[in-house]
Amino acid sequence: QRPLVTLKFAATLDGIIGLQRAPNAPPHVHLITGEESRAYVHELRALHHAILVGRGTVADDNPQLTVRARKLPQGGSRNLLAVVLDTHLRTPPTAHILTKRQPPALFFAVAPDAQAKRGFMRRKQQLESAGAHVVLVPPLAGGQGVDLAAACKELAARGVQSLLVEGGSRVHGAFIQAGLVDQVVAFFAPQLAGGGVPIARGAGLLSALPLEHMTTRALGRDIVITATVAPRNLAPAKRPPRSRARE
Repeated sequence: QRPLVTLKFAATLDGIIGLQRAPNAPPHVHLITGEESRAYVHELRALHHAILVGRGTVADDNPQLTVRARKLPQGGSRNLLAVVLDTHLRTPPTAHILTKRQPPALFFAVAPDAQAKRGFMRRKQQLESAGAHVVLVPPLAGGQGVDLAAACKELAARGVQSLLVEGGSRVHGAFIQAGLVDQVVAFFAPQLAGGGVPIARGAGLLSALPLEHMTTRALGRDIVITATVAPRNLAPAKRPPRSRARE
């Protein structure tokens, strides 16, 4: 009752996916990987029903999240559903993700308390007027943010069978911690950043997902690693009883 989830990111060799911005600093997009990798990302998008980011990615990069592959892969499509995790609906209605999009962008948010309801409903109406669909889901148990399991279940109910997660560091960490990642596509560029935004935040070794069936591929100067998440919490297979040799 949820889509197959692919976690995709582009990072330096020391695991940095972006610049660490100071508060109120203007957005600055820094391209990490080369043209070959960026072209392949669009082919990858075309093979998924939906693509998901967090509000921070929309605020920092203002992406379009479209498919711009020159030649679509077999079975690919340009009709990509854009999904945004925006707990308090802070995305401006002028964001690129809302511009003349089919299907309309889908926003997951959490119902506010009574004190914040008026502003929340105003922002909800603005996004819907700009063409977005807003769905309210429960909050994370004991924490801030959207319940990802509930969001994935809602996507499955809407016919989404495959989801490409291109979110920021916190979104990556949340999906890893929730155990909702099925496969990984990691682009590594031959660079060392020495600091910045890590691949994932919030998760840790206790939430680590074991990977298997890893393959590597060169794209220009970059390296692409693909892997699937190994099944967890499975009881070890029982060994057949050993027969004793007769003396």
